[in-house]
This record gives sequence, C-alpha cells and structure tokens, in this order.
Amino acid sequence: MPDSPQQQRLNQDLGLGGKLSERSRVRLLNHDGTFNVRRNDLSPFHPYNAYHTLPSQPLPRLFSLVAASYFGTNLLFASLYWLAGPSAIAGAQVAPLARFEDCLFFSFQTLATIGYGKLVPATRAANGLAAVEALVGLLGFAVLSALTVGP
Repeated sequence: MPDSPQQQRLNQDLGLGGKLSERSRVRLLNHDGTFNVRRNDLSPFHPYNAYHTLPSQPLPRLFSLVAASYFGTNLLFASLYWLAGPSAIAGAQVAPLARFEDCLFFSFQTLATIGYGKLVPATRAANGLAAVEALVGLLGFAVLSALTVGP
C-alpha cells in the first residue's frame, strides 16, 4: 500500500523547514526531537581556551580568577613603572621599596581609570605605559561584564 501524501511529506521533512531541506538530505532533528549533529574532536588546547572555559566556571571561581588577574596585572605594570626609572612617576618617593609601593598604587589608579592626581606619569615611557594600562583596564572590565552577563 503506498504512503499517503501526508506521510510522504513527513518522510521528506528534514527537521526544520524547507530552506534546510534544499541544502542537505540529512535531518537536523531526528523524529524523536534529538539533534542529529556530528561533534568534532576538540584540540588538546581546548581546556586552555578562555572563551569556552571561563563562562562555564562557577561565579566564585570566576571572580577569584578575575581578582588574581587584576592583582597580577597591577604587579606587572608596577614593575614596568619601577623599571622605567625614579623620574618616571612624578610625586613618587625616592627609596626603591617606597617607590615600588607608589608605582603599585599608581598602577591600581590607572587600571581602574581613577587618576587621583598625586602621582602622574612624567616621562614618555611612563605615559605610554599608562595609556596601555588604561586600555587594558577598560577591556578587562568589558570582558568581565561579558563573562558574567553574557552566558
């Protein structure tokens, strides 16, 4: 007994309408509603892919990673300001350890784009570092917002 026209149409249906059926003869959705997809093998570096890994983290772990990154970034830039020399930051103290502390606080102020004004970049290298650090800070807060709200 031949199939009815409705049964023939169901046999032709590939799961999501006419446009898909024009491109492929394989169903996207099986008759039971499950997806008919082929998963590609992930590269060995997949666990290190921040785009896929960070949104799947629990929020306390994500915020801990962000805080560690924030402090690490500030330490990096403070070290660069300190290496730029004693005259790089106007208003900083002269003693090496006290100057590093001032560089660290200047880094916190710059990364967060606060800029209180007591410490200011005085050399071309310090101004360049401050510009890069401000950009890193803005991008960092944008990425944090996307990670917490986006997924």
